[in-house]
Amino acid sequence: MNIELEKKIIKQSRSKYNWRLVQPTWFTKYGRYLKEHKWNNIIVYRPYKCKITEYNADKLFTRLVRNKKMGIEYLWYALEKDRDTNWTHAHLLTNGIC
Repeated sequence: MNIELEKKIIKQSRSKYNWRLVQPTWFTKYGRYLKEHKWNNIIVYRPYKCKITEYNADKLFTRLVRNKKMGIEYLWYALEKDRDTNWTHAHLLTNGIC
């Protein structure tokens, strides 16, 4: 990440009430970071034959970025547990053609 983008993400703001500096929360920082890219696709990836975990998710999704036919330059994902089972699924944001 470049320094200008990092400064923009962690930029403090002033409170409306007492005009003190307020540090952004992690949620705000993620939002600012995601806003910097142009996202074309939102994908919910729910595999049934293999379990997706935080350990193998990185391997699975770097394969997508390496595949030049897909045209993916950047990808962001979040893992979420299913309600009724112990399995997880992933939410992906990409810029390429899927």
